[in-house]
Amino acid sequence: ATFSFYIFKKVGFTPEPQQVMHLYLQADSFFLLSIMVFLSCVVAPFAEEIIFRSVIYTGFKKRFSINISIILSSLIFALLHNELFVLPALFAFACYLSHLFEKYENLWVPISVHFYNNFFSTVIVLILKYFYNI
Repeated sequence: ATFSFYIFKKVGFTPEPQQVMHLYLQADSFFLLSIMVFLSCVVAPFAEEIIFRSVIYTGFKKRFSINISIILSSLIFALLHNELFVLPALFAFACYLSHLFEKYENLWVPISVHFYNNFFSTVIVLILKYFYNI
């Protein structure tokens, strides 16, 4: 999503950045950035995976097939992030996380992947902020 935003901006189309990206770009202190990194890279993956994989996906799986459960829980995940520009990417990412949860039957796998996704996205945003003045 961050990469897509940068590419669109380079070709003259400036979509509204994700809310969290906007917050990173406006943060003006190391302390604030540290809190934001902790929340987005540690707290969010842990909490979201418990909610979306352990509770919502598992609940759907009791009533629907695995594929339908993945689609429904992933759609909810993407829609609740309230970011139209990155909705397809969020949906695909959530499907992948649900697939990992189903395949490994272990919540730590999607939590780890979610952590790395958020961490690398954060690093990219900070590089854009401090080296490219975006």
